Amino acid sequence: MEEEEKAELERLKKKNLKNDEKPEPTGSQSEEESEQERIEPKYVLPPSCKLEISKLNKVEKLDDDYILVANPFPQMEGEMLLFQTKPSEQDDSCIFYKDYSLRKRWETSTAKLTSYQKKKITEADHVKTKIQCLEIDMESPLSFIDWDKF
Repeated sequence: MEEEEKAELERLKKKNLKNDEKPEPTGSQSEEESEQERIEPKYVLPPSCKLEISKLNKVEKLDDDYILVANPFPQMEGEMLLFQTKPSEQDDSCIFYKDYSLRKRWETSTAKLTSYQKKKITEADHVKTKIQCLEIDMESPLSFIDWDKF
């Protein structure tokens, strides 16, 4: 799957280079390019996210290449899909579209607390009550004061 994503990314880079006909940046521009490469892959969809729907499902063609289509796998009756297509990517029998919900999610990282931050939290835990809090911590739902009251 990762190989397909890399191949797709390389193909897009070559296509953009051919369209723009700009030479590879050198020197100080290489830092900007590396930042672009880091940001760009998150917007490139793997081939598994590019789906097709039969043209028979098309309900209406709208302005600016938008298409209203009856969902082939509706979760509720009458569910429709509205998306913008690229005429160059379309076929005679099918409508190709990009389903971003199938995209693998990027991992999120949680910030690790320093020892000073942990110490402050434990000190506050001995002084403040958590009973009236709207957010409940799963590791320590009650403070030391709350436990002593029970």
